Amino acid sequence: MEPFLRSSGGPPDTAAELFVHGPLAAAAIVLVSVSAGSAPLAKLEAPLWVPPDGNVLLPVVTTGQDAPITLSAHLPPGALPVGTTLRAQAAFPTVSSTLAPGHVLITNEAVIVVQP
Repeated sequence: MEPFLRSSGGPPDTAAELFVHGPLAAAAIVLVSVSAGSAPLAKLEAPLWVPPDGNVLLPVVTTGQDAPITLSAHLPPGALPVGTTLRAQAAFPTVSSTLAPGHVLITNEAVIVVQP
C-alpha cells in the first residue's frame, strides 16, 4: 500500500489534524500551505499540488501504514479567515514510486478548511 494523507478539522478553538500514513520508519517531508497551485518537479512521480513557495516543511518518520503519525494544530478563533484552505502533501524521498519507477513518491493532497 502506498503512503497517503488524511485530514480532519472542525470549528475554531478545536484541533485540526493531519494523519500521515506510510511504511515503517520511512522519512517524509510534509508540505503545508495556504496557497493553491501545481508544480511539476523532475524527480517526483507527480506534480506537487501544494506550491513549493511559502510552505511550512515538517520532517516526519512514519510508523507504519496502520499507525499514522498525527500532526495536530490548535486553530484559535480569528487566527485565519473563515474559508481559508490549508493544503498538505508529503514527499517520501526514500520510497520509490510504483507509478514512475526511479521517482520520489508523492502523496495525495489533504485539505483542511477553516470553518465558522
